[in-house]
This record gives sequence, structure tokens and C-alpha cells, in this order.
Amino acid sequence: MNYFSRFKRVLKSATKEGYFKINPAGDLASKANKNHKRKEHLEVEEYLSILSTPCLDADIKDAFILCCYTGLRWCDVKTLSWKHFKNDELAFTINQEKTLVEHRVVLHPVAVSILEKRIKRLQPGQLPGLIFKLPSQDMALRTLDSWCKVAGIKKHITWHSARLSFSILLQDAMVDDTTVLLLLGHTSTEYVHRTY
Repeated sequence: MNYFSRFKRVLKSATKEGYFKINPAGDLASKANKNHKRKEHLEVEEYLSILSTPCLDADIKDAFILCCYTGLRWCDVKTLSWKHFKNDELAFTINQEKTLVEHRVVLHPVAVSILEKRIKRLQPGQLPGLIFKLPSQDMALRTLDSWCKVAGIKKHITWHSARLSFSILLQDAMVDDTTVLLLLGHTSTEYVHRTY
């Protein structure tokens, strides 16, 4: 929401409370700023570079790469636990924290290998805890930034960049919008068109 829209809401509220007889901004249309800065994403070469570059924190590396291959958000990967997985399925179901919508995540072979590697490291009886021991989001972003610099990536990459990259690479591969929508857990293709 832009500042003008917020200001209009304040004026509307002030009018309801009797500060104005007529809302002074009632006839003015507010439009979203279409010039907002687009978030950066990874291209195929950058995916490959980041995969082969060591990271100081193995949990951050594995979680970020899993996000790149599943489209998970930071808030969902941070709380991802082994209880989300049933049997040997190549998919799992979560309730997305942002939208509260149930979402079935299909696993790419790279994501499967990350999870298999992590499950082999577990001690007997360690399930069903969290899959990744991640720090605060701020600390995770700093580690991600350092890791990208070592990998030679000169973009500002965030955790959302993983989700964005997942979507863009699917669309570049000519995957239809409905499939992209389902893989991201959205309920409308409008958001896929506008954001991704």
C-alpha cells in the first residue's frame, strides 16, 4: 500500500469521526506505484554457481537450495519439520504461514537429495523435529549475502529470491500458469502474472 492510500484512509477515518464534513480526498483516486523495485532472482548459471559454492552454515545452504527447488517461503522452511513427511512420498503438505492455505509441495530430485542427506545425519529417535536449525531471518540474510558474494553473484539475493527464481525458471521452461500457481500454493493466476 502506498503512502497516499494510507493518508486517504486517515482522512476517511477523520471524516467519520467528525473532523471534516466531507472527506477532502474522497474524489481522488490513488494508484499503486508501478515503479517499485523488482526483487532479484537467480538465473540458471547462478543456480549452478551457488550449488557448487561452500557456505559457512550448512543449514542455511540446504534450506535456501530447498526453497529454490520447491518455492517455499522463509517462514515455511524455517518451521518445516519431519512430521510433514509421510512414508516415502516425493511430496509433503504444509499449511502456508502467510496465506494459511494448505499446500502440497512436490519435491524435485535435488530437494529429495538434500532431505535424504539430512535424514542420514540424524541420531536414532531424533525425528520429528525441525529439518533445519536456522538462525534469525536477519542473520540468515547476512549469511546468504556473504555466500552469494563468494559464489560471484552480484545481485541482492534474499529468501524471496529463491521463490521468485523457482517461478521464473518454471515459466522460462514454458510451464503453464496453472501449474506454476499450484506449485507455489497460490489460489489465483493473477498473483503469478503480477509478481512472478
